[in-house]
Amino acid sequence: MIKPNNDKLRFFFFYPEPLSLEQLEQLTSRERKKLKGRSTVAAIHNSEDNTLSFGLAICSKKDRFVKEVGRIKAISRAKQGIPILRKHLNKDDKPITIFIENAKMIARVSTADSLAGNKKNNKTKHEQFAL
Repeated sequence: MIKPNNDKLRFFFFYPEPLSLEQLEQLTSRERKKLKGRSTVAAIHNSEDNTLSFGLAICSKKDRFVKEVGRIKAISRAKQGIPILRKHLNKDDKPITIFIENAKMIARVSTADSLAGNKKNNKTKHEQFAL
């Protein structure tokens, strides 16, 4: 289990559900082939500066989905601190509520990105996640 190394940090994880059978049936066979595997969205809440830093890990279709591996990769990416994936919270914001709202949006964009066939090393990809 991944745990923060100090009391000022908290980790949050979100695992978007795979597409339902109904949603899959609406996709063309070409779109289905482009669709990547399951994903993990993670965030680190830093209570000192009241920020949430987000990270995303997408499992390859060839690999088996393992939550622990996704957590490690997503937290590692959140620690890298890509500025566009960092959200400053207001005093009265609840970190978990803000995390869930943004995690759902990141998951939707990553699925849409997968269907569009965008490469994962595309530098402008992070701009889609502007929080």
